[in-house]
Amino acid sequence: MNLDLITSIPLTIPLEQASGSRYEKNNNIILEISDDGTGLFKHINNRFHFDDIREVMLKLSKGKLTTDSINHTGEGIFFSSLSYDILSITENGYCYERNNLENDWSFCSVKKSAGTKIKMIVQRNTKINLTDVFLKYQDDETVEFNKTDIVIVIKKSMQLILALPQQTHLNFLMILAAC
Repeated sequence: MNLDLITSIPLTIPLEQASGSRYEKNNNIILEISDDGTGLFKHINNRFHFDDIREVMLKLSKGKLTTDSINHTGEGIFFSSLSYDILSITENGYCYERNNLENDWSFCSVKKSAGTKIKMIVQRNTKINLTDVFLKYQDDETVEFNKTDIVIVIKKSMQLILALPQQTHLNFLMILAAC
């Protein structure tokens, strides 16, 4: 199992209580981590002051977003989202979900609750190969993470948000999302 997601959550978020569980259902192994902290999206937004909390989720889907560049690369959530068949992060009425079974990601509104809940699902017969995940996004010569996907989100209002990555090599991926 990939535990990098657990260590990628900023340590500066004050927590009173955190819990986790592991269970199996329908040939899936499910890991859940919950806390009662500020909330991952809110914590990041407090640092970067985006106009819309959904922009935090968009930036997380690209990778390299961190509130603590001395101790974190910003790659933990990005690679963790690609390392499970399904990964979802819910917080304060918002949900970010990466579904690798359908090569899709989305964000949506959910019932508001305190803290952050992270749910990771991996099928017993998963096709995800962690070596392939890392090789896809690293430079062939330097082994540095410098590739990402260009993500285009078309909102219901037909407003375009183009998330141009800072990385040098790009894979193109168009995602239609109903926001």
